Amino acid sequence: MLPTVTHLLFAFVLVLTLFTTSIQADDSDVCPGFNFAVWHSPVTDSQRTQQFGVVGSDCGEKIETATCPPGNPCTCSSLTCSSAPATINGFISHENLFYNCLPALHMGTCDWFQGTPGYGIEKCCRNDGLKNKARGLITNKQFDAINATNAMLDRHLLEYESALTKRGRGVKLVRARQKREMNEAMEREMGTGLMAWT
Repeated sequence: MLPTVTHLLFAFVLVLTLFTTSIQADDSDVCPGFNFAVWHSPVTDSQRTQQFGVVGSDCGEKIETATCPPGNPCTCSSLTCSSAPATINGFISHENLFYNCLPALHMGTCDWFQGTPGYGIEKCCRNDGLKNKARGLITNKQFDAINATNAMLDRHLLEYESALTKRGRGVKLVRARQKREMNEAMEREMGTGLMAWT
């Protein structure tokens, strides 16, 4: 009788673990603590090209897209790369503003992005207010708005890390609130004259 009870308990714990993990993590939720993410598509075998682009934290509508031959993001003018070994370290928006991009612990994936599986996240990105101000591309008011958004994103990252350590629906609830706050922050930035992405 004991092995049967043990097996049932083990099965229950396994199911419970899988359930709590599934409600804690959402693969379509990318880059908590950042504005945007740079994604890449699978390489096309016929032309050896690869698409790279920018997406928001919910893997929604593509914001900017570039097709980079031969699957090298450093050949695309909208993406910036580090020195060798070359890797994406930023992108230039349609306003000519620079966004700093770096690897993050919870980058996620866009699993079914516009019907195509396998869109990996290369980097997570934020508006680099200091660089854009130094280039004379933004006003003091816009700089302050960007800094306020980035301070909020710092808090979001800490909240997300804390929510991951707890059981239950904490992560989904935290991210839902954070996305509302992000939308409000974007509206404040638009109020200073910065253009919307979409």
